[in-house]
Amino acid sequence: MTEKMEEEVRSENCKIGPKGDSESSMNKDSSHVILIDASPKVSEKSVSEWFSDYCRDYWKNESFTVEQINVRKSIKNADLTEVYKRMEKADAYVIIFPLYFFCMPGILTRFLQDYVCFFLEHSEPVRQKKKVYAVVNCGFPEPENNEEAIHVIKSFSEKIQAEFGFGISLGAGPMIYGAKDAPFMKKVFHNIEEALTMIKEDILAGERKPEQQTLKNVYLTANFPRKLYLSFGSKGWIKTAKANQLEKGELYKRPYSK
Repeated sequence: MTEKMEEEVRSENCKIGPKGDSESSMNKDSSHVILIDASPKVSEKSVSEWFSDYCRDYWKNESFTVEQINVRKSIKNADLTEVYKRMEKADAYVIIFPLYFFCMPGILTRFLQDYVCFFLEHSEPVRQKKKVYAVVNCGFPEPENNEEAIHVIKSFSEKIQAEFGFGISLGAGPMIYGAKDAPFMKKVFHNIEEALTMIKEDILAGERKPEQQTLKNVYLTANFPRKLYLSFGSKGWIKTAKANQLEKGELYKRPYSK
């Protein structure tokens, strides 16, 4: 994944906007944080969109400003050059996305690759490093499945000469969102808010010195019996199959096997 990103950055096909049209960073008294929601979902609210809103509301009284960008809507409706100019003015990104095939959704991969191209062609010399954080959620109850996706965001940070903070890795993401008001979720949300406080403090602390300790990723999952969770998940797939005029047995077909 990272080798592919590096190769595409150097291709002529990834140029965005006329050279030299970027704006210089604005002088501002407070930090500016962009929440990047990269769920491809169209017809329903995603875990990533909900988490972006949760961050916005949790930080609403902080000393930095918060802006939200939806990757799918930006690709569909906006000139990405304008979106990337807004990103250039930010001090930190929180990139929020679901795990797709053990990595990032394709729209986020393309969005970040194109931003690297924009950065290499338009950015001024980096004076104050931006900070980048990842929030990855997956349907698996084990949050460790998000590890490789977090590494990709770290690699992206290096490409734009930014400082990678850490990742928040969420297992059982759909349950955390769907059962967010349940009493057994209180501890999970306490830990989520602790992680968001860590991001806040790291942003406000400014650029980290080489001798400072690297922040570790945070791994969280629903406080729920694993076997019961998997059972509910299986029933959910069967329900979805029936809604699409499929029988349960058809879920086990392997049409591409020899």
